[in-house]
Amino acid sequence: MNWNGAFPFDSHDMSVLYTREVARYEEQRQRDAQAAAANAALDIYAGIDGTGPYSDRAYEAEFRNSFVQRLYRSWGSEARYYRRGPSLEGVSTPALGIGAYRSVRERYRHKALGPKRIFLAGYSRGGAAVVYAASLLALEGIPVDGLFLFDAVDRQPFNSPLFIPPNVRVCFHARRDPKTGSRLLFGSYATRRTPGASTIYKQQYFFCTHGGMGGTPWGVADPDGYINESNDYLPPGAGGVRRPPASPVDRLASDRTTREILKYTAPGANGALEAYDAYRHFSRTKVTLAQEQAESARVWIWMSTALKVLRQDLAAIPVS
Repeated sequence: MNWNGAFPFDSHDMSVLYTREVARYEEQRQRDAQAAAANAALDIYAGIDGTGPYSDRAYEAEFRNSFVQRLYRSWGSEARYYRRGPSLEGVSTPALGIGAYRSVRERYRHKALGPKRIFLAGYSRGGAAVVYAASLLALEGIPVDGLFLFDAVDRQPFNSPLFIPPNVRVCFHARRDPKTGSRLLFGSYATRRTPGASTIYKQQYFFCTHGGMGGTPWGVADPDGYINESNDYLPPGAGGVRRPPASPVDRLASDRTTREILKYTAPGANGALEAYDAYRHFSRTKVTLAQEQAESARVWIWMSTALKVLRQDLAAIPVS
């Protein structure tokens, strides 16, 4: 480049450029320091959802707005973990708990120096899985600052404690009201703290079905307006629309889950139909669609607000 013997910048221009470069460097250094501090204080989240279809595509359609997944999407950092729940047979529940435990432990050990807070959330059998994960963390002396259970159930015995592990500081448990008649055979899980532990346990009942408790409320009901949970078992490809099959023949021909449940209970097609009708009668709830939507929304408000307060100030949760 030919400058014709003259330097193109005077001393004032050089001073301005230098000042700007110093400012940029200082701003970047501050941003890096803030990012490092924020990374050191990142809260760790692990969530496991409830039981659903075997097909991942069908599961995603049905659980896309589940509460556990909504917490995952809104977490605000990459220190998060989410897994779908088990399929109907439920045998993968222990493995799901182990996966969450390994993910949390890895993040906990490799984070920068600073506060490390762990929050776990689970729905239905996923609730049992994260309780199991918490119990594994307890064996290594790793605390869990918040455990959020959406109507946790455990329908398969495995090495997971009946009580909330003692390393859990605060547990919020949203439970379906027994008066709803929803999933009467499911029972409930992790509803008591370990004797002698300092865990703060807070629960609240909601008048909606087990599905509504996890953010997958029903959208259809029987003709009298009450939700019937036998409609949950639909043929592959039905997607997230929960509706009863068109006829008794369709019920047997297309409902693989119910057919497997009933094939040993009554001989012949007529006996199976009678058994299926009895199953439908037993699966009737006392929840209307309006109650389902309203109470499911209340579950989300109660739990998400509790988590927000807990992340802001762990000391803000009262003991009583």
